[in-house]
Amino acid sequence: MGSFTFDGHRVPFEEGDTLGAALHRKGVKVLSRSLKYHRPRGLYCNQGSCGSCLVDVDGVPNTPACMAACRDGAKVLSQNRLGSARHDLFGVTDKVFWEGFEPHKFMTRPRALNTLFLKAVRFMSGLGRAPRPDAHLEGPRRHTLTVDELVVGAGRSGLRRAIAAAEAGANVLLVDEARQPGGSSRWHPLEATTKTLAASLGKHATLTVWTGAVCFGLYPGAEGSTGPLAAIQRPGPGGPDLWEVSARRITLATGHHDAWPLFANNDLPGVLSLKGALRLLGEHGVRPGWRVVVHGARVEPAITAWFQNAGVQVVAQGPVTEARGGVQVEAAKVNGDWVGCDAILCNLPPTPRVELFQQAGCKLDWMRGGLGPASARDGATSVPGVYSALEVA
Repeated sequence: MGSFTFDGHRVPFEEGDTLGAALHRKGVKVLSRSLKYHRPRGLYCNQGSCGSCLVDVDGVPNTPACMAACRDGAKVLSQNRLGSARHDLFGVTDKVFWEGFEPHKFMTRPRALNTLFLKAVRFMSGLGRAPRPDAHLEGPRRHTLTVDELVVGAGRSGLRRAIAAAEAGANVLLVDEARQPGGSSRWHPLEATTKTLAASLGKHATLTVWTGAVCFGLYPGAEGSTGPLAAIQRPGPGGPDLWEVSARRITLATGHHDAWPLFANNDLPGVLSLKGALRLLGEHGVRPGWRVVVHGARVEPAITAWFQNAGVQVVAQGPVTEARGGVQVEAAKVNGDWVGCDAILCNLPPTPRVELFQQAGCKLDWMRGGLGPASARDGATSVPGVYSALEVA
């Protein structure tokens, strides 16, 4: 369908590809470098929440490659490196300070040397470069909207709530950051029910769906309002539009973050969450690897068979204690034995996404997998007008 460049090299893409999917298909797994030690970074969650695949796209830094749609002729650059993402000369930092270092306690005297040292640290670290201000750029257009209910998240729980509210006669706005509603049902082989719910959205006249829209904040409403206001960014004809949405009820069905594994070298490119790997294969037709190890809980036989039919061999399942490789995974230590592989898929209990609940001021409580919103049986949280539709993982 077209191509873009990554660090000067042409990368073809297919219709519907994200930058991360197109790069992974081409065999490019190292997308950036960590901000302090310049360790290689690549895809992990594949849903824009882990910050492990940040790249610069046409001058805009810190763009998640796993969420950004490919655009013909785009110029994509890795960040925080001298040379390229795979061959970063600053990567020597990780070799020299392999036990770690604290820059604020290193070379503290004499003061002149400390000043030079901190300047060097700032030069060698960070996440991208801020774009230059452009006097010709217009600010985003601002709009206001009032609905009966706002539902954030179009996965299984969000779809159920939005459809139920619309069937009760409410004017409902359903927003999701993905390009299509349905959450992981778009690529997960075991979520046929959710896919059916997503297909039925058009049957409800009072239900409006915004895709590619990000609810990035909940703020206190005006005096006398029933609940907080939601701030939403969605694509517009000439750039992003900002919407201030007020609703009698705001239901948050924001889902979960994929948890990071705890083993040595768990940040090597080629270590992916299981759902991230399934999205690569199911949504983009990109194999997460040829020989993969599953860390954590064993996967369902149906998923193992799906991998095998796609030419992906699951060579081992069990607890991984260490990964090995230069700039990407080459082997994993499973149950004390080294197994050659090019990907480690982590099947771990996820953690609830609570950022919007926190912004709204909702009380949090312990849920399986981490902190979640404290809510009543009907989903009501400690903040009037804000409800939770999170399912306990």
